Amino acid sequence: MELKMKDIAQKAGVSVTAVSFALNGKEGISEKTREKILRIVEEEGYTSKKLIQKKEEASKLIFLLYPVNKKEEDSENIDTYSFYEIMHKVEKQIQEYEYNLFFKSVSMQGNFRKEIESIISLYQIEGMIVVGTQMSSAQIKAIRNVNIPMVVIDRFFKEMNIDCIAFDNFAGAYAAVTYLIGKNHKKIGYAGTYSENKNLLERREGFMAGLKEKGVIHDPSCCMFDIKGEDEERWGQLLENPRLMPSALVVENDYLAIDVIKDLRGAGVRVPEDVSIIGFDNSIIADLVAPELTSVDIPWDRLASLAVKCLMEKLEDGAEETLKIRISTKIVIRKSCREL
Repeated sequence: MELKMKDIAQKAGVSVTAVSFALNGKEGISEKTREKILRIVEEEGYTSKKLIQKKEEASKLIFLLYPVNKKEEDSENIDTYSFYEIMHKVEKQIQEYEYNLFFKSVSMQGNFRKEIESIISLYQIEGMIVVGTQMSSAQIKAIRNVNIPMVVIDRFFKEMNIDCIAFDNFAGAYAAVTYLIGKNHKKIGYAGTYSENKNLLERREGFMAGLKEKGVIHDPSCCMFDIKGEDEERWGQLLENPRLMPSALVVENDYLAIDVIKDLRGAGVRVPEDVSIIGFDNSIIADLVAPELTSVDIPWDRLASLAVKCLMEKLEDGAEETLKIRISTKIVIRKSCREL
């Protein structure tokens, strides 16, 4: 006869809660207690076949975790505009494996690991995809050992042994600079907003590297990394004196690029006749703005496919190796850049 948890607890001299923790691989009990409980379970015939039966009755739910930091809760975050596109692409891939998507944003304040573990337990989550865009290394370390397979997307944690799939943001910005130089632009600027987002920092590094390696002089007066904050005054001065404008601007995301185009238009500066603009992300809005926006494409379809495939190999095949992938970008040419 199959033991119930209360029977196992009685034999082990522990609480039913401790038995539950042991069977589900959760923290909260000592390793000695865990081993004692599992030994009793094994001796009493709680076989792997029963575990398989439990697996067949599982929820078939994959948790798409969107972490939210405090400053994102207090202000609008550009990343949220594209998140729903991301969610749709991940869900489409998951459904091909006959799984379903469970989505929830979680505040990265307080004991966020406990909240995540509660969600996993309550909904019987089988695997987790984490949107790591805004996450720090410390936050990832806090949750990487939850008791289900996990893959991080849109952030590359090279210092950790964790599955992660991200875009090559450095190479994308480098390619944007190369593209503009190929159109004979010699004075190339940069427009961004303040962020600790590692992906955006990589884009800035790629931009600077592209200028240096192509022999184009870096003009600090044309490179503004926070046009809505610290560099707002300098951006205003350029708008008031269009002759000081660079002939081209690399803008670190498409939504900001639209704001830049509006600001230029308000100052009587034409795009692309006076200033060429190249954005980043190839968002859905790139086709809607006038002129249509040339942008560095980051292929979310490809990322979603790889992330879900990696997770399913762990869930269904027991794959143990760590997978780290950088996905290449490409430039989608539209009408916001011209040749000099």
